[in-house]
Amino acid sequence: MIFLLWGALYVSGCTDTPSDLGFDDIPPMEDVEIEMATDSDMTAALIEDVSSSMSTNMTAAATVEISTPDSLFNQARVESTRGDYERVRSLGDRARDALGRALATGRDRSSLDDFIDRVRDVRRLLVAGDTADFDRPSDLARGIDRFLSDATDERDRSDDVTAGKRVIDAHRRTDRSRVRRHDADPEKGTRLVVAMANKAVELANRLLNGTEISERQ
Repeated sequence: MIFLLWGALYVSGCTDTPSDLGFDDIPPMEDVEIEMATDSDMTAALIEDVSSSMSTNMTAAATVEISTPDSLFNQARVESTRGDYERVRSLGDRARDALGRALATGRDRSSLDDFIDRVRDVRRLLVAGDTADFDRPSDLARGIDRFLSDATDERDRSDDVTAGKRVIDAHRRTDRSRVRRHDADPEKGTRLVVAMANKAVELANRLLNGTEISERQ
């Protein structure tokens, strides 16, 4: 949800010498998992998104799961400075899994269903050609289709934990697509994040107050 500063993360401190990490060891700029595990603004927004979705659906187990990803993402950022990118990916996956388990361990399925519906809404936008806010919308649509299919299949099998992980995957890639669309203009990207956050809070408050909202909202 907030633009990424890719270059400095990957090339800082790296020289192509026998005693240092060579350029071949630097992950490609398109390494999705590393990008999503190390951008502090994006990871914080994801955690907050899950927490907000579960505000009325929280359980003790979900609270424990939601408390876990922040430290895992922090560890991932540390490992990225050391060049241990496999470790970065592993920590990012563990954080993703914890958030997926949180969605699956609410009082009911409403938070999981909410995230699935959000991803479906993005898919509808892409199908309708409303792609101005997304980078590589065709690639995003294919990714969403894959993760959404997995999420719904697993939910239908009552495997809510796996369903939660898959829908978190879809949600993260949607956020990343929005971020990359606006990363050339940091000020514009920041305004986008603030607007999205304010809108989410507004809609959540309206739902809590019993106000009906449209499907598009």
